[in-house]
Order: sequence, then structure tokens, then C-alpha cells
Amino acid sequence: MARSSRSSPASGPPNPPLAPSARSALLAALGLGLGILLVYVRTLAPDVVAGDGADLQTAAGIPGIAHPPGYPLFTMLGWLFSRFSDSPAWSVNLLTALFGAMAAGVLTWVVADLTGLWAAGLVAGVCLGLAPLCWQHAVAAEVFTLNNLLAAVLLALGLRLSRRPDAATLIVMAGVFGLSLSHHHTIVLIVPGLAWLAWPARHLLRGRTLALALTALGTGLLPYLYPLIRARANPGLNWDDPHTLGALWHLFRRADYGSLSLLPESVRGLFQEASSLDQLPVYLQTMLGGSHLVVAGLVVTGAWWLARNDRRALGAILGAWFVSGPAFLMYARYPLEDPFWIGVVQRFYLLPHVALSILAGCSVAWAGRRRALPVGLALTVLVAGLGFTHLPEVDHSQDTVARDYVENLLRGVPQDALLLTSGDAPGMLLEYVRYVEGRRTDLVILDQDKLAYPWYVDSKRREHPSVVFPWKRLDGETALLVDLVAANYGTRPILLWDFIDPSLTGRFRLLPAGLTQRVADPGEDPDPAIIADQTIALWESYNRRTLQRPWPRRSFNHLLTSFYGFPFYSVGFEFERKERLDEAAGFYRRAIEAASHYAPPYRRLGLLLAGQGHIAEARRSLEGYLQVEPRPRDRDQVQRVLQELGVGVSRPRPSASRPD
Repeated sequence: MARSSRSSPASGPPNPPLAPSARSALLAALGLGLGILLVYVRTLAPDVVAGDGADLQTAAGIPGIAHPPGYPLFTMLGWLFSRFSDSPAWSVNLLTALFGAMAAGVLTWVVADLTGLWAAGLVAGVCLGLAPLCWQHAVAAEVFTLNNLLAAVLLALGLRLSRRPDAATLIVMAGVFGLSLSHHHTIVLIVPGLAWLAWPARHLLRGRTLALALTALGTGLLPYLYPLIRARANPGLNWDDPHTLGALWHLFRRADYGSLSLLPESVRGLFQEASSLDQLPVYLQTMLGGSHLVVAGLVVTGAWWLARNDRRALGAILGAWFVSGPAFLMYARYPLEDPFWIGVVQRFYLLPHVALSILAGCSVAWAGRRRALPVGLALTVLVAGLGFTHLPEVDHSQDTVARDYVENLLRGVPQDALLLTSGDAPGMLLEYVRYVEGRRTDLVILDQDKLAYPWYVDSKRREHPSVVFPWKRLDGETALLVDLVAANYGTRPILLWDFIDPSLTGRFRLLPAGLTQRVADPGEDPDPAIIADQTIALWESYNRRTLQRPWPRRSFNHLLTSFYGFPFYSVGFEFERKERLDEAAGFYRRAIEAASHYAPPYRRLGLLLAGQGHIAEARRSLEGYLQVEPRPRDRDQVQRVLQELGVGVSRPRPSASRPD
């Protein structure tokens, strides 16, 4: 049979080279999937999580409409799953883990069927399930494990078509592809590979079979009826307000982000895109570097075996990997100037890893039937062991960072306040507390970034009729944030968590208020000592149990915990305004102690000390700033100061106009 397969490699062998029993392949898939699930459950995040995960948990819990493209399939499944638990957040985390374990199980079956060796399937399954990045994104709410599961199913159907073309498989494949489009659009990146696998069945795609395949494709897209219907109730989370077909199309094609962009239009200009070639070293180092070199070796060996036994499968799998991985990343040119943004783009490394895991599993086939079992089991244990060396990074079982932060933030927010947020970090957490848990419904929570979208302003105007919106959308030119604040000032307390429109500081003062700032009259000038006492009292009330754990620099948790430096930093700034420099320096030091990875106090303290002639500590602070903020926009200025300090030159102290 092996000679026959090599004589016509493009068509692939009619049957697996070493046919396993269907039962053994199925048992291997079920066993591996269950084992992976148990590992995931043991390391599962217990509560609401930071970043997009909170948005997905909120969408499932309300139910509402998540960020584009809406993820209707995931949202509906998440809502159903959350009915069986008191915590929708935990339920969605568990559902994410279940999808990840199922993806590993399906891949086990795929490779067992492809090679005829169930031990080869185990290697593939563990390469996917316990790859550190896949594991990390399987234990907290995310959409990528379901995407991997659907990709694995599509590849399984495609491989079946390439060997045994039949109309039923073609129709099912069309339906699963439609369902995949109802979840994550990156699934289209494996279409070239799927098309190559399905090519031997092209003669079937006519007449009744074509009609049924198109019907199945359309049926798979039916989940998009959910946002069309649900948006009419104006749920608290209602991205793009898709209550019309035009708005639904706007959501589906991710128009607010730019259909082929990974960043929202409102923030895309804030970051420098990396070059196409810069993407590849980061990707290859993450997935195949270091301890992952073992997996890289298995991938090469598996590709070699497929080249000798089933070139059609090899071409399809390599094509799916290249288009969904290197080609897509080079096209997207995601910013890599900060470790956090590298962490964000790494989520898109998961889909191509499905293809790499298939190749890694095929490497076992080189051992032949007699040695396949011990070799496969040994490699399974080896790859699993390498995965477990990353346990401290991927274990989220004690991850209460997001919960603690949002509760601590709310401790400083008065009743009936208007709270203006910016970015994913606090806003999505606040939405979960308000709309899913039904707490702090007295608050008006507005996301400054989303205020740039007319649909968001209209939606919030309907939700909060007492709030005055003086424009249709915030544009930063003729429609300013200061207009919104002025129109509502005096009717309720107004607080900000960061701000994106500097027009505000020309008309109002911003005073420290815990993890936020309070909007005040320009003439209000309280004693910084009073603000300091209030800040310290709030700090003492915070739950700080997660602040000692060193979270990976590329994680949302690392970013979120850095914000704990802000309260003391803002107090230090108030002291500096009053020329009380020793007290200012003390609070800058306290900010660094509270969150050593929060950059602004390093810079402010360094410049302040440089102006006082404290050269050694000034240098340490400014060097610390460049370490914590590796690519700051003022890097050249800070380095010039360091050069001057190196020869003992004091610097004039910068003016204290507002916190940096």
C-alpha cells in the first residue's frame, strides 16, 4: 500500500497506511480530550477576567451583543451554558475550556485516522491542548478555542473528502463552514487548504448536491439572526446596535475596526504598525522556539512522512498553516512596540497551531506499526511535560485580578456618578458588574472610545435619558469630551478613568479619586494632605491579594495590576503642584512600590530628583522608566537627561501642569 501511495502522491492514499480500528481511535480521542479537560478545569479562572473575555462573559450573561463580529454562536452557547451555574463568568470560562479540550480530542481522531496510529493522534492532541499559548487561552473566556474546534472538524471532513469523496461529507462540510463564519472570521484563512482537500470531490458539486451544500452553508449562518433580533431590546451590551440589516452587515464585516484590521479605527493611529517581516521572528519564537523546539522537530518529521505518503494532505495542511499564520500576520502588521500588544496578537497564533499539531502527530508514523505505540506514548509524555513547565504562567485558578480591580475601583465611585472610561480594561468589567450582576445600576458608565460611534451614543441616550449628549458622536475636533462634561456637570458627580481628549483640562480640574479622577471646578484647590489621607484610606480598603504575583508582561493582568500605581502617583502630582517636593517624591516612590511595572512615577520622580541635584536616584528612576516602558515616545528626551546626569549636570524641574 505504501508503494501505491507514493506512486500517485497528489491524490493521497485511498485508505490510511496503517488502519486502526475506529474504536481505538475514538477511545484515544475521548481519553485525550477528557484528560485535557481535567487539566483545564484544574487551572480554570474562577471569575470574570480582564480584556475581551469580560465582554464575552457579559454578552453571554445578559444576553447581549459582543464586540465585532458579534460572535453570535459563542454568545448563544454561552448563555445556555450559564443557565446551569450561579456565575455566568465561570460558566463561560468552563465552556471555553470544553471547546479547547474538544479541539484536542478531534485532532487526536484526525491524526489517528490520517496515519492509522492512535498513538500518533495522542501526540497531535497534546501538542494542541498543552501548548502554553493554547492552554492559556483555554482557561479563561475567549473565542479561540471554539475557532480551533471548528477548524479541526473542517480539516477532518476535508481529509475524508480527499480520500473518499462523497456528497454527504461535502454537504456537512458546507454547513460546518457556515457555522464557523457565525463565530470567527479568521476561519476563512484555512479555506485554501480545505479547497485543496475537497478538490477530488469537485465533480459532486452540481445539481442537487450543490443546492443542498448552499442550503447547509446558509443554515450555518442562522446564528446571525440572534443579534438582529436581540438588538431591538437595546441590551446594556449592544455593539453596533444591529437591529437593521444594514447595521447587522456593519457588525458582521467589523466596519468599526476596519474589516481587515485587528485594531479598532479609533485607536489604530495611536500605535506604529510593525513591518511584515518583524512579525515572523516573534511568531516563530513563541510557537517553536525554546522548549518548543521539540515540537518544531516533530513538525518537520511529520511533514516529511506526509510528503512520502499523502502529498495532498501535506499541501493542504501547510497551506492552512501558512495562510492563517505567517501570511495573515505579515498582512495585519500588528504593532509590536510593547509586550502587551505582542500578547494581544499572539491570540492569532492559535489557529495555525492546529495545522502544526497535525504535522507533529504524523511524526510518530515514521516509527512503523511495531514501535509506534512506545514512541507515541513517550512523545506524548515529553510534550505534556514541556507544557507543564509553563504551569505558573497558564494557571488561572487563583486569578481574581479583574474581580478585585473592579471592586476596588467601585469603592471610590460615589452614588449616581457619571463614570467615563477608556479602553477594554475597566469598561468591560464595569459592564459585567452592572448588566450581569445587576449591581451599581445607579451609575452611568460611558466608554470614551465608543463615544466615537453614533450607534453607541444613540444606544446610551435611550438607556440614560437624563444624561445630555450634546453631539451625535465624539470626534475630538468639533465634538469634544469637554462638551459632554460641561452639559452634565453639576447634575451628578463625574469621574474619569483615563481620558483621550485633552480639551477637558482647559476648563476643569481633575482631582485624585482612588483609581479614578474627579472632575472639579478650576478654582477648587484642596490641600494635598487631605487627598493623601483619603487615598491611603481607600488603599487600605482594597483587596490586594493578587498584586504580589508576577503576571506575564504580555497579559491583561499585568496591565491591569499596573494601574494600582496611579492613586499614589496622582497624589504625588498634587504635592508637586504645590511645590511640596519631598512629599511629592515620597508618593512617587509609594506608587512604584504599589506597582513596580507602572511607568509614569519613575519618569516624574527621576525628573524631580534631577532638578534637585539628587543624581544617583534620578538616574535609577529614569533607567527604571526605560525598563518598564521599553519604547516610550519621549525616549530620546529621557536619554538626553540621563547623559547629562552621567556627567553630574542637574536638570530644571518640569512644570506640573497635569499628570502624564
